[in-house]
Amino acid sequence: MSETLDAAVRAETIVGAYNLLLGRQPENEAAVNVWVGQSRSDVLGGFLRSQEFAVVNGDVLSHFITAATPAPRPSIASAPANKVEWQISGEQAQRLLHMVQTTWSRLGEIEPHWSVLSGEEYRAANIAQNEKLFFDSGAGDVALIEGVLARHGLRLSEFPVALEYGVGVGRVAPYLSAKVKRLIGCDISASHLELARQRLQSRGVGNATLRLSTNMATFGMEEQFDLWFSRIVLQHNPPPIIAMILRRTFGMLAPGGVALFQVPVYAMGYHFNVDEYLNAAASGASIEMHCLPQSAILRLAGERGCELLEMREDDDTGHPAAFVSNTFLFRKTA
Repeated sequence: MSETLDAAVRAETIVGAYNLLLGRQPENEAAVNVWVGQSRSDVLGGFLRSQEFAVVNGDVLSHFITAATPAPRPSIASAPANKVEWQISGEQAQRLLHMVQTTWSRLGEIEPHWSVLSGEEYRAANIAQNEKLFFDSGAGDVALIEGVLARHGLRLSEFPVALEYGVGVGRVAPYLSAKVKRLIGCDISASHLELARQRLQSRGVGNATLRLSTNMATFGMEEQFDLWFSRIVLQHNPPPIIAMILRRTFGMLAPGGVALFQVPVYAMGYHFNVDEYLNAAASGASIEMHCLPQSAILRLAGERGCELLEMREDDDTGHPAAFVSNTFLFRKTA
């Protein structure tokens, strides 16, 4: 009898998934057992979202993506605006930031790699056999930066001081530090920063400075920088915190500098009210996804003299049918 989407998956099905989707045998019995008993939909989703699946099947995926007609999003295109409260300060803002810090400090201690890339292969129980794959993926982020800049006649070498916001455990930092004169890495989790420090030391990186971003006045951005990069980070902060981070970013960006970052700008049924959120949220409970409207981002950039060079949709939320996520490139006018 065939398994339904909700049925618990057996070991032989997991082995088949490795062969069909990744083109290899499982590393060991433990790699199979971590999936046994989960639903078929969860297992399939975990394999399809994994970095290894994207790497192994890149040519095939590119063919289908190129050949296929993009699916329309009528439900999102015609949906009403999200009601998002994003301009606050004082005690409320401090409480929101504390909640974010509590969540990510906890995740940095128990699931540091999975909290950066949320694939089952990066859980603490599985990271030993997948660590190389995890860290190798950081090169793709630097390729993204170089590709976006190249579309505007710019080179990464033109921006000597780079700041990565949400440096995590050092997945991207070694690759980015090799391309710039100096790298500043900021993160809200002290546990993440310690692992990033160990990673940079093991790679012999000597031009990087790591800072905790828990000071609401600076978010770790204490001096000017020429390039600011953040991906799959801002989306885990409530909208007022995203706005405060971006306001500081645009303010500290050097004239002629660029900010390249990703943030969801819309989600079906999403709304954010500060009082409602503070009354309902359980601090440190789980990873959350939030949105900041495009209009707010464009307004914040304009207030600090930053012009939009590029804005495109991306799939960095992992849920493209429910979220509209944008990658932005701004440049500060000289």
